[in-house]
Amino acid sequence: MSGALAIILCAVLAAAAPAQASASEFAPDGLYEAEHLVLENGFEVVLKQRGEARNVSMRLVVGLGSDDFPCGRQETSHFLEHLLFTGTSKHGEAELDELVESLGGAWNAYAEAERTTYALDIYSGNALLGVEILHEILTDSLIADDDVERTRGIVQREAGGSENSLVQWMSARGFGKTGFEKAWEALGLSCPNYESTDDISRRDVLDAYARYYLANNMTLVAVGQFDRGALLASIRAGFGSMQPSELPQRPPRPQKATTGNRIFTSTFAPVVGEGADVGIAVVTGGYRSPDYYPLNVLQSYLDDQLFKTIRIERGLSYGAQAGQDNYVDRGVFYAYADSSSHDKNTVLDLILQEIERLATQPLDEDQVEQSKRSLLLAAARGLEANSTIADYYVESLYELEDLGRFRNEEEAIAKVSAADVARVARQLFVEGDVLEVIDEPTLGSDSFATALGLGAALPLALAWLGWRRWRRA
Repeated sequence: MSGALAIILCAVLAAAAPAQASASEFAPDGLYEAEHLVLENGFEVVLKQRGEARNVSMRLVVGLGSDDFPCGRQETSHFLEHLLFTGTSKHGEAELDELVESLGGAWNAYAEAERTTYALDIYSGNALLGVEILHEILTDSLIADDDVERTRGIVQREAGGSENSLVQWMSARGFGKTGFEKAWEALGLSCPNYESTDDISRRDVLDAYARYYLANNMTLVAVGQFDRGALLASIRAGFGSMQPSELPQRPPRPQKATTGNRIFTSTFAPVVGEGADVGIAVVTGGYRSPDYYPLNVLQSYLDDQLFKTIRIERGLSYGAQAGQDNYVDRGVFYAYADSSSHDKNTVLDLILQEIERLATQPLDEDQVEQSKRSLLLAAARGLEANSTIADYYVESLYELEDLGRFRNEEEAIAKVSAADVARVARQLFVEGDVLEVIDEPTLGSDSFATALGLGAALPLALAWLGWRRWRRA
């Protein structure tokens, strides 16, 4: 879940009667005191020195994602991210990979809705060379014609292959989509059409690079064992020399297309199979929502309750759970469970009963405290390595923009009360637009076998009738 790393531990909880403890009992020391610098050209730097391991985790974040493009062009940022690994004027693609490996490093990149992140984890003694490599691919990649066409195929394969015009036409009309995919579209969280690189040209990619890969649209996060002065000097020498510019406005997002409660079902997705997935989805305000922390406590409780009710008590599901997909200013809260096709309506009713109970019968303080404890202790396992802390800072960069610092998540989650959880439950499940989802194959295995049998028997029957007519003649 995208928000899991953003919810760090609270020290006010204990197994039975909560006892007071230090505010940083579980969080890594100084987690919220990372150094934040802004260079003269607007390039931002987040530094966190840690001596626990001989490595440095770097994350170069560019404020460019699929949200910066209209539907039909949303793979542009992903396409560009791949192309920046295809070679520079100094090193070819294979040479870059070999160089990083020889320095004790590993790298990757990922384009998301609101940002593109280039990740490099490297031996601490080679941290300065790591900065130089990141600067090289970000500023000196060739993006040659041949690389564009070769990479186009790679990106398409990553997405499962290129779709022909007929499949794209059917996809835009809901064929081959799950109910959950349709629900996400209806909530304005994704585009209805098939997104590919087919119509994205080299010129489109270069234009995106020129407009968004700017000093004042980048942040470098470094966590681990490094010499602060030397690392900062290397960052200034490279990224500090880049030029800033005015950033374009993001286009309007897909419009929310729901009015009132609706049920979404799959359409030939899949055609044949067994079982079903059922659940609910409702839009939220994302990371910046004032209800972000109560929502996470609510999710913690519902996740546990669905597992107990549907799997343990009734044995109707393997994976009943609640979750969230969050972005900076939007998100979705969901609950779902797998089931047999025969039990799908029963399982969906159980989910609806649980959310109705949360909206009408508020949790008491003990239940909320227990949910906070479960949530925070689970998060404790996720913030020990330099890489996970670097990723945490990346997901929390919006806090630097809003507050000028990283928010103390422990204090925020400790303040959540039963009244807060009750309020967001009512807003979400009573006042919100709750979508119901039922995903199941168009044909079950038995139906498919019957259809196959009929399909095989029909030619035989026609042949027999023809033979009978021939004999009579």
